[in-house]
Amino acid sequence: MLEWFEIFNICIDDEGAIKRFIIGLIAECPFGGNPTDCQVSQVRELSMKQRINWIDELPLEERKEFYLNHKFCYDAKDSA
Repeated sequence: MLEWFEIFNICIDDEGAIKRFIIGLIAECPFGGNPTDCQVSQVRELSMKQRINWIDELPLEERKEFYLNHKFCYDAKDSA
């Protein structure tokens, strides 16, 4: 299984990798739990089928923005 830091080093233009990354993040935060200040905290409370539908409905540009926001969050928390 890949470590989170490896997952955060994916190519921003790899649509499949971005989707797999988001699937991992809607399962849980890399730092554990479900922080209430996370942009997907409410999504994590949905059923898995609803979560996947949520991802499928996100336009590619929003998926990329989602990835970059979470990479920034991970880097900030990891260096704290």
